[in-house]
Amino acid sequence: MIEIYDDIYNKVNDDVIAETQENTFRMALRAEIRLMDELIDKLHLPPGPKREIAENYLMTRKEDKQRELKSLD
Repeated sequence: MIEIYDDIYNKVNDDVIAETQENTFRMALRAEIRLMDELIDKLHLPPGPKREIAENYLMTRKEDKQRELKSLD
Protein backbone atom coordinates (compact mmCIF):
# COMPACT_ATOMS: atom_id res chain seq x y z
CA MET A 1 0.00 0.00 0.00
CA ILE A 2 2.80 2.41 0.87
CA GLU A 3 4.51 1.62 -2.42
CA ILE A 4 1.40 2.73 -4.30
CA TYR A 5 1.44 6.08 -2.52
CA ASP A 6 5.16 6.46 -3.18
CA ASP A 7 4.61 5.76 -6.88
CA ILE A 8 1.79 8.29 -7.09
CA TYR A 9 3.80 10.90 -5.23
CA ASN A 10 6.81 10.39 -7.48
CA LYS A 11 4.66 10.81 -10.59
CA VAL A 12 3.43 14.25 -9.54
CA ASN A 13 4.99 16.78 -11.82
CA ASP A 14 7.15 19.53 -10.30
CA ASP A 15 5.14 22.06 -12.31
CA VAL A 16 1.96 21.05 -10.50
CA ILE A 17 3.66 21.49 -7.14
CA ALA A 18 5.04 24.88 -8.14
CA GLU A 19 1.63 26.01 -9.42
CA THR A 20 -0.01 24.95 -6.17
CA GLN A 21 2.57 26.86 -4.15
CA GLU A 22 2.08 29.96 -6.30
CA ASN A 23 -1.71 29.77 -5.91
CA THR A 24 -1.33 29.42 -2.15
CA PHE A 25 1.00 32.43 -2.08
CA ARG A 26 -1.54 34.48 -4.08
CA MET A 27 -4.31 33.52 -1.66
CA ALA A 28 -2.14 34.58 1.27
CA LEU A 29 -1.42 37.95 -0.34
CA ARG A 30 -5.13 38.53 -1.00
CA ALA A 31 -5.91 37.64 2.62
CA GLU A 32 -3.29 40.13 3.85
CA ILE A 33 -4.78 42.86 1.64
CA ARG A 34 -8.26 42.18 3.04
CA LEU A 35 -6.81 42.24 6.56
CA MET A 36 -5.26 45.66 5.96
CA ASP A 37 -8.67 46.95 4.77
CA GLU A 38 -10.36 45.58 7.89
CA LEU A 39 -7.72 47.04 10.18
CA ILE A 40 -8.07 50.46 8.56
CA ASP A 41 -11.86 50.30 8.94
CA LYS A 42 -11.68 49.22 12.58
CA LEU A 43 -8.97 51.60 13.73
CA HIS A 44 -10.04 52.84 17.18
CA LEU A 45 -7.95 55.97 17.44
CA PRO A 46 -9.19 59.53 17.74
CA PRO A 47 -8.42 61.81 14.80
CA GLY A 48 -4.90 63.11 15.03
CA PRO A 49 -1.29 62.32 14.22
CA LYS A 50 -1.28 58.83 15.74
CA ARG A 51 -4.26 57.80 13.63
CA GLU A 52 -2.68 59.27 10.49
CA ILE A 53 0.56 57.40 11.14
CA ALA A 54 -1.33 54.13 11.67
CA GLU A 55 -3.46 54.64 8.54
CA ASN A 56 -0.41 55.55 6.44
CA TYR A 57 1.46 52.48 7.66
CA LEU A 58 -1.45 50.16 6.89
CA MET A 59 -2.05 51.75 3.48
CA THR A 60 1.65 51.42 2.62
CA ARG A 61 1.64 47.74 3.61
CA LYS A 62 -1.54 47.19 1.59
CA GLU A 63 -0.05 48.89 -1.48
CA ASP A 64 3.13 46.80 -1.13
CA LYS A 65 1.07 43.60 -1.05
CA GLN A 66 -0.98 44.75 -4.05
CA ARG A 67 2.21 45.43 -6.03
CA GLU A 68 3.59 42.06 -5.03
CA LEU A 69 0.38 40.35 -6.15
CA LYS A 70 0.35 42.29 -9.42
CA SER A 71 3.96 41.30 -10.12
CA LEU A 72 2.94 37.63 -10.06
CA ASP A 73 0.53 38.16 -12.97
